[in-house]
Amino acid sequence: MIGAMLDVTEQTVSERRQAALVTLADRLREARTSAEVMGIAAEILGTTLDASRAGYSRIDVKADLFEVERDWTASGVAPIAGRHTLSAFHATVGQLRDGHALATSDVESADWLAGDADGYRVIGTRAQVKAPLFDRGELVGLLYVHQSEPRDWTGAEIAFCQAVADRTYAALAKLEAEAEQRVLNEELSHRLKNTFAMVLSIAAQSLRGVADRAAVNAFEQRIHALASAHDVLLRQNRMGAPIAEIVRSVLASAGQEDRVAPSGPHVAFGPRASLSLSLLLHELATNAAKYGALSVPTGRVAVEWRLEGPLGEEDLVLEWRESGGPPAIAPARPGRKGFGSRLIQMGLTGTGGVDLRYEQTGFSATMRAPVDRLRHS
Repeated sequence: MIGAMLDVTEQTVSERRQAALVTLADRLREARTSAEVMGIAAEILGTTLDASRAGYSRIDVKADLFEVERDWTASGVAPIAGRHTLSAFHATVGQLRDGHALATSDVESADWLAGDADGYRVIGTRAQVKAPLFDRGELVGLLYVHQSEPRDWTGAEIAFCQAVADRTYAALAKLEAEAEQRVLNEELSHRLKNTFAMVLSIAAQSLRGVADRAAVNAFEQRIHALASAHDVLLRQNRMGAPIAEIVRSVLASAGQEDRVAPSGPHVAFGPRASLSLSLLLHELATNAAKYGALSVPTGRVAVEWRLEGPLGEEDLVLEWRESGGPPAIAPARPGRKGFGSRLIQMGLTGTGGVDLRYEQTGFSATMRAPVDRLRHS
């Protein structure tokens, strides 16, 4: 009977730890700062193990410092947030250098910790588990659990601490990588803008004698449209961009965002598809400003998109509809097409799927392409 009760209790405790790891993973996905990550890990670690204190400590071996930004504590237990001298725990640091979690049931009775005993008395710690974090072979941090009284840690408890540490360190690494990526994107954006500015300068010098200034202006506007598209991609880490962001960016650069109404579900475009759509929308907006709805004060444009087809095989259908402007007139010589006309005819993915309508109410176009191709293009 006692054995059965122990088995049930251990099973319950094990299930509780598994549930805690699931909760930890869910909450870490939503964390946006390192302080949030450390606070979440400390809370889950401390409450699940019924500990006295839990937290994360940054370590600077060269400066002989360790810093706790914030920690979790049980009722009546003092926090240790702040900066502390690392050498007060010299023996502990030496043991952590092998890279494995350190578990001590009673720091007062551990001979090898005699030199650190005063430091542990100051923070009111008798038992502990610590999981180290290394960067390029250097100890840079540790996740810790403290107990105010001696405690014999089980293998399952130590494994749980290590599991929490692994997930916490992965979340911290992700945040650090994202921060580095933002810096790289800003630098890349700066270099791209300089490149586009140089292209425009070369074009201005090379084409200054061209009599047809409309063609020169169209070229310059297309370069600006490409620059806007690259800005959107860089803000999205160059993995593509949502269609709504592309539409707003292009129309804003054309100065027409207040007269165009975009609407539709979230759909992410790949990098090539994003650039293609940006140029396409730029041509449509330019034509509307010259000949269509945007050439008169009362004109408006609706840009709407929707998904059609079975799940996993959907098509994106994009509608461009002009209203309130002059009647749309089809080209007098449809066989002779400029760059803009050819670009529009190529559609969302460069392979067609375009229906153009020239009506009394205004110009409209329907474009269709597989969502999977747009996402991976």
